[in-house]
Amino acid sequence: MKTCLVVDDSSVIRKVARRILEGLEFKIAEAENGEEAIEACRVEIPDAILLDWNMPKMDGYDFLRALRRDKKALSFFKALNRANLYSISYRLQTAKTPETRARRTQKILAMLARGEKFH
Repeated sequence: MKTCLVVDDSSVIRKVARRILEGLEFKIAEAENGEEAIEACRVEIPDAILLDWNMPKMDGYDFLRALRRDKKALSFFKALNRANLYSISYRLQTAKTPETRARRTQKILAMLARGEKFH
């Protein structure tokens, strides 16, 4: 079973992501901020990470920097590219309501599960 770490300070977003990802047959782990996410990755590197950029304690950018320094995480990063990250980030940050953000999150997760690329 594929694993996904959902990292977001919003419990609503984590709950929505969990429901969607479990429907796509992912095993889910959650973290409320980057520090918790780093600890979770030290236990097990997930197949995917759904990451909020703006969080308390350690934001998404600092989390990625810290994770890149971990040699265990190299296999995770080979599947990412900067264009995909910016595209996903833009789509979620421009959502004007929580409902729109949740719908966009659901669509993005479904695309990721199918292995589709973002433009």
